[in-house]
Amino acid sequence: MNTVVKDGTSVKESQGILANIGGTTLSVLVEGAFLFKGVNMLKLELPEVETQRMIIRSIRLSDAQDLYEIASDPRVNKYLLYPMHKSLDETKEIIRKVFLTRVEQGVPSAYVLVDKKKNKMIGTCDFVSIHYHDVAEIGYSLNYDYWNNGLMSEAIKKVIEIGFDHVGIRIIQIKHSINNHASQRVIEKAGFQYEGTQRKLLYDKTINDYADCKIYSLLKEEWRERNERFSDQI
Repeated sequence: MNTVVKDGTSVKESQGILANIGGTTLSVLVEGAFLFKGVNMLKLELPEVETQRMIIRSIRLSDAQDLYEIASDPRVNKYLLYPMHKSLDETKEIIRKVFLTRVEQGVPSAYVLVDKKKNKMIGTCDFVSIHYHDVAEIGYSLNYDYWNNGLMSEAIKKVIEIGFDHVGIRIIQIKHSINNHASQRVIEKAGFQYEGTQRKLLYDKTINDYADCKIYSLLKEEWRERNERFSDQI
């Protein structure tokens, strides 16, 4: 997509990311929305980090078999937005064309979750889109064998920290079908605030119809205040 910047130069730039030309950050007009000079650029390359039980790192093509195990499992996929993967080759192609191109599309690197004990990739937890330059939507998936162990709550807590402190995100958003009660518990435990319900927003495979979705957000200042309260209690 060609984007016109302040001085009239045409550059290829993803939605929501300011252009940096010759060390100068320029205002960018992207799909009709102005972004203003002086806003910090996001850091899209993400570091490898650890939690108590997991390593969280950028996805690799070598993760294809483990990702296929997740994306082809109907018990997991029924809650995901994308169709079930039909073959390992399809998963490899999706990693190449979708996950490994995140940064060039203006979205942070795709994160995967690795079980420390087994050195096995067991899920994803990352930022799937960026809006208004510094508002991100987060999403996740987890291998069915690892459900109900608190692993996603452990992972999302760390990824939120990376989003605010490293990437430079201002607001993190998330949504779920009203029928996905397990996801609701993870979201609320992570500190997200309920904003409202959007009617018939996404197709829900569990009911074979479009479902209402609950919308949540977490502000950077809310997250900091929450962390400070917990630190004071320790």
